[in-house]
Amino acid sequence: ALEDKLICNDTSTNVTCPQDQPTPNTFGYFTGKCVASVQNESISVCEIHAWCPEELSESTEYIMNSDDVANFTVYLKTVVTFTLFNITL
Repeated sequence: ALEDKLICNDTSTNVTCPQDQPTPNTFGYFTGKCVASVQNESISVCEIHAWCPEELSESTEYIMNSDDVANFTVYLKTVVTFTLFNITL
């Protein structure tokens, strides 16, 4: 949601966008650039570089955090070949 973003064009706060620092609410880093918000182009926000784009949602009920990572399931498949014996597992 827009209220969670770091607003950088507000002259009363005089905010300069940080660069190469982790973001507090997402898995990403600030780029140091002040860009127009997708939700409201009259407001500029600090740009982030993250592993996936933020959803365009007004809801703040779901915020991804490191505690959620424990709920992911990862499947790995490996193939091993023993060329001397011509066996592939």
